[in-house]
Amino acid sequence: MRHIWVAIIIILTWCATTVALLEQHVSVLSTIVLTFAATFYFVLFGLQRTKE
Repeated sequence: MRHIWVAIIIILTWCATTVALLEQHVSVLSTIVLTFAATFYFVLFGLQRTKE
């Protein structure tokens, strides 16, 4: 279960950093959404492979 919390912390940190760097851009929201979705997908994929 620790890996899940670590992944969440990394994702939140990445999103916060992205917002801080690109807060003046309108497309920052879509960038965060895409990044979050991609990271979440890879995390789930990695967990599934670990279980197998």
